[in-house]
Amino acid sequence: MTHWRQNSDPFLAPDLGRSALLVVDTQVDFVDGGAAPIPGTSAVLPAIARLVDAYREASAPIVHVVRLYEGDDVDLCRRRVIAAGFDLARPGTAGSQVAPELGVPPLDPESLLGGGLQAVSPAEHILFKPRWSSFYRTELDDRLRQWGVDTVVIAGCNYPNCPRATIFDAGTTRCSSRPTRSRASTRVTWRRPGKSGSSTRRPTRSSRRCSHPSSR
Repeated sequence: MTHWRQNSDPFLAPDLGRSALLVVDTQVDFVDGGAAPIPGTSAVLPAIARLVDAYREASAPIVHVVRLYEGDDVDLCRRRVIAAGFDLARPGTAGSQVAPELGVPPLDPESLLGGGLQAVSPAEHILFKPRWSSFYRTELDDRLRQWGVDTVVIAGCNYPNCPRATIFDAGTTRCSSRPTRSRASTRVTWRRPGKSGSSTRRPTRSSRRCSHPSSR
């Protein structure tokens, strides 16, 4: 982060002191042994867990963003397989839970599907998203504003889909982007209007492949 600050426009530099961590789709069904494993996700879980631990130690905001598939409110590209009975991240199942390496309590499907945030601690929450982007039809943006966040760090699996959609929705209204590489996770930083905007993203080398029907 120091390197970024020394070599960035000061209006674009990320501010970890006002950041939140978004952890996207790190659920049991999407890791090795799950119903629809995304290659590479299990390999990056230790790095994501270290990020989560660092944010917990700092009492900084963390949001675990999850998918829950039930009924008709499902992406068109996988609605057929869900309607046919494919058991993927179904509310209340073991596969829908956040990967145990991240130390998150069981999900409360009723609260999450109702649009609320499930509290893990005062600074840590779980959020359901009905589509790829963490910002689409959720209260994430409003919550980040309430918490005084102007920088987000994004970690998760399957970069081409949900993490990237989240990056795009953060970036289209708040930031310009510059890609950098990391072997650990996908990250983005953005600054709110009035502080200029930027993002850095780090796609994991092992999680950029899609597979049907699990390509979230």
